[in-house]
Amino acid sequence: MSYVSVEQSIAGGQPVELYQFKQGVNYFCYTGADQAVTLAPLVYQPISIERNSIKVNEDTFKSGITLTVHRTEKFASDLLLYSPDEPITLTILSDGDYQAYWKGRVSGVEASGNKLNIECESIFTSMKNPGLRAHFEYNCRHALYSGRCGALTSNYDAPLTITNVVSPVTFDLVGAAALGAGWFTGGMLRFADTYRFITSHVGDRITITRPLAGLELGSDVILFPGCDHSKESCKNKFNNIENFGGFPWVPLTNPMTGSSIV
Repeated sequence: MSYVSVEQSIAGGQPVELYQFKQGVNYFCYTGADQAVTLAPLVYQPISIERNSIKVNEDTFKSGITLTVHRTEKFASDLLLYSPDEPITLTILSDGDYQAYWKGRVSGVEASGNKLNIECESIFTSMKNPGLRAHFEYNCRHALYSGRCGALTSNYDAPLTITNVVSPVTFDLVGAAALGAGWFTGGMLRFADTYRFITSHVGDRITITRPLAGLELGSDVILFPGCDHSKESCKNKFNNIENFGGFPWVPLTNPMTGSSIV
């Protein structure tokens, strides 16, 4: 049955919507229907889900939608507890031939009583992202371990074990102090293929940006050193001066006017 025939049908004119969330290679599929809907190879499970109206206007940041589900729904409640490590996209499909008529990404989750509101922004907001990201600066402009940086994580990884849990974001790892204070500051912690940015490293103690599910006493993790993006660190710490992306010999003052250009 086609989309038009369903829309114009007196008996079946109320369309069934399918909500397809995708994070990496994982799919989370739901429908507001009273029974599961199969759209091979995915199966959309029935849940109580509502959304506000879809609006199209000149401001793409005001074209988002809000989905409302019960707070017992695991997918939404997990988002409330932990920020996703990868972007989560949302595609809404309609009944009939299931055409995709809205696409965007999840931008946040808020609790309201016994319900959770999933805020989503339109895919067109990505068109407003800045294009040119490189800057003319003294320190290296490349992201650590990126393709332009050239440093390989496999050359600097440090397998360690958590020996003490101070807080959900602070841990002690015997052996971390051997490389010196601050060695891992600005680096990464990897656990079960999930990464966290390391904000502090003092002695055997490190602090990460936010909690990581499953990380506990005895967990085996891998630490990667951080970089302050200076020429000295690039040369002495990573032996990667050939890929240094900064401009350290730029004069501090304008040679024509004498004014500072820093």
